[in-house]
Amino acid sequence: KGAPAVADLSRVTAHFRVAKFLINLSVKDTRMGLANGVDGLEMREDKTKQPIDFVVGEEDVGEEGEFVPHCIGQCLLMPPGGVTAGMRFELILRDGVRISDMDKNVSEAYAFGSLSDNALPDNSGPIVIKIEVDKVVPDISGPSGSGWQGLKSFQDERERAKYLEDVDGGRHWQKALKRWRRMLSWLEELLQGRRWQISDHGVPAESAVAATAGASMYDLEWDADEDEGGNASVGNAIADAAA
Repeated sequence: KGAPAVADLSRVTAHFRVAKFLINLSVKDTRMGLANGVDGLEMREDKTKQPIDFVVGEEDVGEEGEFVPHCIGQCLLMPPGGVTAGMRFELILRDGVRISDMDKNVSEAYAFGSLSDNALPDNSGPIVIKIEVDKVVPDISGPSGSGWQGLKSFQDERERAKYLEDVDGGRHWQKALKRWRRMLSWLEELLQGRRWQISDHGVPAESAVAATAGASMYDLEWDADEDEGGNASVGNAIADAAA
């Protein structure tokens, strides 16, 4: 009770298995790994293998070992009531998923035109997906939400946006744009919802003299979560976000 549920941009740590429906042929399984067998190296289930960490909505970003099919994030958002840490569930997708979602190299081949539907149909057919959720870290919802860390939240969001712009040959520019737009909405929320203080040095703020002489100065106070501490000026925030 009270545990955070998976939402868009949540950071999730989980194991998952994607298999052909009925024949139970594994398409992708995070517990599978190479092991020495009678005839040499072979794929076996490794119960000690660590779960994969990924961001919902950005599952397919990163290197081969970090690649997660987009359908996993979609499935995490489907169960009524939300998915929390410790949950295990299965979903049957009658219409299947895109083959290009299953593997990073295949995904890039479709994205850059090396493969097409004529060469390899981009559909798996009916599949069953099993997911075991180990951990859920909710995304920052903004200045009024929990986990807000003031200027650090802007800096972290900026770094993520820049990373999304550059990784995988710029394929994820739309995901980066989503991050940049979030930063703008955060700034707008701060400007509209935080406390404005007018330091007029004894001169009324609405006075024309104050306006022309520059005797009035507007300061926007915006603090991090009480648990985190810290504050910064909105001018610094804007400059840092735009840098």
